[in-house]
Amino acid sequence: MLLSNSHQFIFIHIAKTGGLSVRNILEKYSEEPEKFKIAKPAKEIDGVHNKFHDVWRSLLLHATAQDALKELPNDTFNNCFKFAFVRNPWDWQVSMYHFILKEPESTPHNLVKSFGSFDAYIEAVVSTDFRFPKGTTKFQHEMIVDKDGNLLMDFLGHYENLAEDVAYVCQKIGVNEQLPHLNQSQHKDYRDYYTDRTRELIAEHYAKDISLFGYDFDGLIAPVNP
Repeated sequence: MLLSNSHQFIFIHIAKTGGLSVRNILEKYSEEPEKFKIAKPAKEIDGVHNKFHDVWRSLLLHATAQDALKELPNDTFNNCFKFAFVRNPWDWQVSMYHFILKEPESTPHNLVKSFGSFDAYIEAVVSTDFRFPKGTTKFQHEMIVDKDGNLLMDFLGHYENLAEDVAYVCQKIGVNEQLPHLNQSQHKDYRDYYTDRTRELIAEHYAKDISLFGYDFDGLIAPVNP
């Protein structure tokens, strides 16, 4: 989460939705409240250099909108422009799968590698409490709703329209920035990874995200905003 007092915005960072790119251009206008930080990773683990120590500034707890609502003064929360970015759940899980596999230092790397296939990974995702990164919610919508399931955001950007939606955010908060392209996974079209079964598993498991954010299997039907 990023909070800006000078530009009055709150950015809720949902993993693997372009958030690192957004953070890169907005963090100079904001701060990560100490309440939501995680401890700096060790420089070495069993004598091996831990590269997550080097990028610690981006490894901050993915605080939810409910966390912000609870911990921040009411005036601060209410007066800020609150936004987040979301992503097609089918595409989201392909990106997550490849990200974990390419990061041997990540906690679930060995577990996901042991699954042996994307199909087995999806089976585990929908049948267990598997989540990554640590500290995130299992569903995207849980990051940005209140306890009754109502959206707490003023704007939802979509990964599929990232450049346009970031430009809109920058205009709203009064900054002149261009979007870099960071931390992008390299893989085939996400649809190529799914069988009929795994496609339906995602449809059932992430039904609320799919409906709330305006997606179907092939992509964004219509951007949904509060």
